[in-house]
Amino acid sequence: AKGHGFTLSDGNYTTVDYPGAAQTFIRGINDSGTIVGEYTAFTSSGYMRYGFTLSGGNYATVTYPDATTSTTVFSINDTGTIVGWYYDGAKGHGFQAVPPPIPTPEPASIILFGSGLMGLAWARRKFQK
Repeated sequence: AKGHGFTLSDGNYTTVDYPGAAQTFIRGINDSGTIVGEYTAFTSSGYMRYGFTLSGGNYATVTYPDATTSTTVFSINDTGTIVGWYYDGAKGHGFQAVPPPIPTPEPASIILFGSGLMGLAWARRKFQK
């Protein structure tokens, strides 16, 4: 039997199922609406539990690097920091993960890129004449 996660907002239920998962468990949601939890997938060596985030309709798997069979994400705060648990084959450990910053193009790169596009447009016009 398949297990489903869900949210309830203003009296409306919304099912949350990680694609291809046997089970999905929601553990937390922040003010931005990013959902975190875990899902179970069956592999050739048995079942594996993976953490996940769901933001803007996009799922992302969270697997702690040393995890052997399980990573669970329990919570996410409003800055996007997640906390969870993983199993390394011998014992369980807690973890905290800070999301990487979103790169912002620096003004000089944008100007250089724009200049290159203008040069290409000029060269194309020149050779079309």
